[in-house]
Amino acid sequence: MRHRARRDLRQHRLPAGAPGPVFPPAGGRRRGRGPICASIGSRRAPRHLFPAGLEDAADAVAWLHDNVAGIGGDPGRIFLGGHSAGGHYAALLAVTTGWQARRGLPEHAIRGCLPISGVYRFGEGSGLSGRPRFLGPESNDAPASPVLNIAAPRPFLIAHGGEDFPHLMAQAEEMERALGAAGGDVTRIEMAGRNHFSACYAAGEPDGPWAGAALDWIAAR
Repeated sequence: MRHRARRDLRQHRLPAGAPGPVFPPAGGRRRGRGPICASIGSRRAPRHLFPAGLEDAADAVAWLHDNVAGIGGDPGRIFLGGHSAGGHYAALLAVTTGWQARRGLPEHAIRGCLPISGVYRFGEGSGLSGRPRFLGPESNDAPASPVLNIAAPRPFLIAHGGEDFPHLMAQAEEMERALGAAGGDVTRIEMAGRNHFSACYAAGEPDGPWAGAALDWIAAR
């Protein structure tokens, strides 16, 4: 039985000078009116193991695609992002195929991906000090690794802190190389002086190192 989820889109007036999508777990741009932001939740470990959370994120993208036009959004301009674990799910959806057709979506339902301090590899060579329990059996390590599953990559804006966890910085560089080798459109931002946590805060800073760059990157695509 499928789990029950609450699905809702609410409009909020942004204060003057706000950058729009201060952090876009999933976003659609309004035609000529700036961005809309949607926040996605998912089932969590240890009760729910991979790919439960990923399936939740894919379901949310499908629901957003089918409903965002109702508040003036463009379903053809959905950009998916997230920080850390959220960046992992966003990246995995943005490089893989098959999940779109199962939900009646076009293959390029995601216009672009903006992970911040994301995880792109699990298992051997990941640099992780411990194995995340959400993965379940070790056989899930490869299917859960975006860098090992690049089939049809969407444009990527990869970001991380200059003082982020060393293994995540190395993974971001590896992901950048892999996307480029696959013919992908990829840009990487290293945010000076930011660690894993303050890199996330940067997404909400109008004058910070991420928000303006992200909005410009989205507008160009």
